[in-house]
Amino acid sequence: MILTRYLYNLQNVKVSLFMSLMDRNIDEALFWGYEIYHSGFYEDIIDYLVNIYETLYVTRKQIAEKIKERTEEWKNDNSKHYIIGEIIENMIKYKYSICKFAKKMEKGIKCKEQKDDKKYKNIYILCKDHNKYYSYHTVQTMNWKQMADLCKFKVRTELNSVCQEPTKLDYIKWAHDWQDYIIDTPSWIKRYERYNGKVNENTFKLEFDDEDDFENFYENYNLEPDEQKKEVQERCMGSEKTSQCDLKNLIILYGGTIE
Repeated sequence: MILTRYLYNLQNVKVSLFMSLMDRNIDEALFWGYEIYHSGFYEDIIDYLVNIYETLYVTRKQIAEKIKERTEEWKNDNSKHYIIGEIIENMIKYKYSICKFAKKMEKGIKCKEQKDDKKYKNIYILCKDHNKYYSYHTVQTMNWKQMADLCKFKVRTELNSVCQEPTKLDYIKWAHDWQDYIIDTPSWIKRYERYNGKVNENTFKLEFDDEDDFENFYENYNLEPDEQKKEVQERCMGSEKTSQCDLKNLIILYGGTIE
């Protein structure tokens, strides 16, 4: 398990982004996209969005080329944070094919798209307001009182079985040992190195040079997940009560029929 800047499970965040794109929920899609991005997984979110477009959407050459052009522009100047939001906002408006996705997930599955008379966008629109997505930037310091506000949405875990992720959730590990799962997260690396924190090569545990560094780190960044209300904990980890959705049900829910 790898945790993000606000202690979400990274894999669940990716699935949540995928699901919110299919639901055409722009607020959630932007939140999840920037949760990955501002956790420091810059190349990861770029590649993931491109992969989603290629595997889920009814691809158009000019749009695919524009997305590639914009991702290259970001790689040349990664201060252009708005490009991530721009790509997500455009993808929300495009037509996707659940059968195209399903056939890439499971060879031999037979399905067809339901008739859809809705008109979708066929152009790529550039973002003119470069400060539009500023609210998704990371807060400088964090404490337990902020977690409920920072973790706005609940992760989508109904595809855990399809994605071969655990369906039994270990709240205890997450709540009490969260620091063991942030050691490879770029945004957290910057935080703990600021206070002379480092990972023990033998135990893979986070350690600090002295007690003052340890206390300063936790004073500034301890969200105390074990002290949060159950509702907040379930936003980050999901709920075991969530029913799992298999691939055939996913097809039916998102515009396809099984042949």
